[in-house]
Amino acid sequence: MSDYTPCSSPIFLVGSERSGSNLLRSLIGNHSMVEAPTAPHFFDQWSHALWAYGDLRVPANMGYLITDMVEYANHEFNNWHLQLDVEQVVAEQGPKSFWDAYDVVCRAKAAMHGKSIFSSKDNHIFNYTFQIKARWPDSKLLFLYRDPRDHCASWKQKPMHLKTVWDSISKWEQEQRLCLDLVQHHGVDMHFVSYEDLITDTPKVMSRALGYCGLPVEEACFQTDSAKQKATAERFVYWENLDKPIIRENAQKYRKTLTEEEINMIETKVGGLMTTLGYTCETKRNWRVPMAHAWRLRMERKKVETKDREHLEKELAILHSKVKCRNEIKQRAKSRAVVR
Repeated sequence: MSDYTPCSSPIFLVGSERSGSNLLRSLIGNHSMVEAPTAPHFFDQWSHALWAYGDLRVPANMGYLITDMVEYANHEFNNWHLQLDVEQVVAEQGPKSFWDAYDVVCRAKAAMHGKSIFSSKDNHIFNYTFQIKARWPDSKLLFLYRDPRDHCASWKQKPMHLKTVWDSISKWEQEQRLCLDLVQHHGVDMHFVSYEDLITDTPKVMSRALGYCGLPVEEACFQTDSAKQKATAERFVYWENLDKPIIRENAQKYRKTLTEEEINMIETKVGGLMTTLGYTCETKRNWRVPMAHAWRLRMERKKVETKDREHLEKELAILHSKVKCRNEIKQRAKSRAVVR
């Protein structure tokens, strides 16, 4: 058995949902050396279930883990179509940790398409940054951020997990602070990418991002690939623009979507962060928490759930199927743990 050798310099996209991460993922994935598939969100899905696999230094246990990860990656939502001889991989490469397993699966997906580097946009990568840098010291982190007003407007137009502007801006604030904390207080190296700059001057922004990643600049990364992304765009409403040309004017849409009170609330709550990230406030930032704020939020959430029930049920159907698949895998792992 040879010592396990990880794929060099994987690329991780750090940031919040609804900030353009799938656009950036698809552009990076157009590079001849990089595979950037739909994210199964392995980190979140397995972080609380690894105990059920026992000691991953034991080949049989590692085999179970990789088999389950491949099954999940191949669910129709993720659609990896990955075929892997798990027994052979474990015997030849000798992975001994979850991070090794993650690398095995992602490298196999990259190799499927003749690529040598993988890119991941798993949710909440900022929560796993220290583990990532310990496992892949040369990995590259791209911090993608977006005007919080447009971020909230995007959630408001298509609510799913976050049903009020308060919910979306609270989550945005927490996540940007986490990302900036990694850079400013822990010295983690990240390349900053503004969504607004990305859509306005894609060649310039992508050239800089590719340079940071140590990759040669390729013009294929300057535009979306409609043929390549068509199936993905049709699979989920939140990805519907992936097979379309980049929407250059997709900024400051909040002016038509948010109320004056909502804009003032956002700028009051995160004005300092906006300044740090280069955004200009346009209100007096004098919003005050209204009476019965918690009750008001509950009413807003119920209103959204009632108004958009048909949309939510339709779009969540495939997610429910993915969650069911995940739960079945975890239950199987727990059953094995009990038997052992």
